[in-house]
Amino acid sequence: MNNQLGYLGPPGSFCEEAATRLQKAAARLLGAGPLAAITLIPQRTIREAIGAVESGELSAAVVPIENSIEGSVSETLDSLIHSTSLLIQGEIVIPVSHNLMIWTGGPEDRPRGDGRP
Repeated sequence: MNNQLGYLGPPGSFCEEAATRLQKAAARLLGAGPLAAITLIPQRTIREAIGAVESGELSAAVVPIENSIEGSVSETLDSLIHSTSLLIQGEIVIPVSHNLMIWTGGPEDRPRGDGRP
């Protein structure tokens, strides 16, 4: 069995967080044997992730179907409805909280920021 799980990348994305949760749940269910050794593989696009599952390169993929900013993710829905015979196997809900922070000091004192889940 191919134990590779794809997710819409890059590393640090909410899809990676969802895939990591799935990976940990599988390890708890399957125990410490070889079936629990699931490798996470980032994918550049939703269509790439779905295509890799169809070709057998990946066992499964985690792709967004809805997000907190835009609602439904049309690329995922269009692909699942029109372009593949793959079926949704489950759902992972990730609570998302966005924050906007401002720096009141001068530009030379401003800390470097980064956005990650």
